Amino acid sequence: WRAVMLAGNWLRRFHESSGITQAPLDAQRYRNLLATRIAAAPAACALLSADPLWIAALRRFEQQATVLEGRPVGSTLTHGDFTSTNLLLGAGRVTGIDLWAHRRSPAVDDLARMFVYLAMGDPLPFTARLRPVPLEARRAMQALFEGYGADLAAELDREVWRHVVLYETLARWVALAGRLAQRASFTESWKRGGLRALVRTILDD
Repeated sequence: WRAVMLAGNWLRRFHESSGITQAPLDAQRYRNLLATRIAAAPAACALLSADPLWIAALRRFEQQATVLEGRPVGSTLTHGDFTSTNLLLGAGRVTGIDLWAHRRSPAVDDLARMFVYLAMGDPLPFTARLRPVPLEARRAMQALFEGYGADLAAELDREVWRHVVLYETLARWVALAGRLAQRASFTESWKRGGLRALVRTILDD
């Protein structure tokens, strides 16, 4: 958990280096990104269209997007691909690397992406794990936010957080479903289990 906290602390410093300002949420952007992923993965769509959990999650995502469009959010220069595989750990510090996808967007984008990857079992680069182990979602969120120094209720909009987490979850689900349609490896099946558990948590929240 200390490594997750250190990752959150590095991200906060990265965001603050370019300044965090208020800007209206472009919820349509997340809709478009997800629609593009779905259109590019017909095999995945065939699997997902018969899954009641996917249908319920996608419906919730669309409802949230309508309500949250234009909501003020903290915007900054984001990493763009802030996952555990883009971190280096050394001397008790974490450093983000591979900034090719950096862009100006809501700060919550980076936090949500890291959270979803941890919750679905993305391997931590600073452990000797040979297989993915999903972290308990709420504890992962607490450690990440403690390191970032953010109070979800005070600094970040809880509804926006849930919406972006749901977007990242659905996007990862489409990618995994596409691979599972071709071959069901142990790792991908394990990650799908982590994603489904996370979706249930979001829908029940």
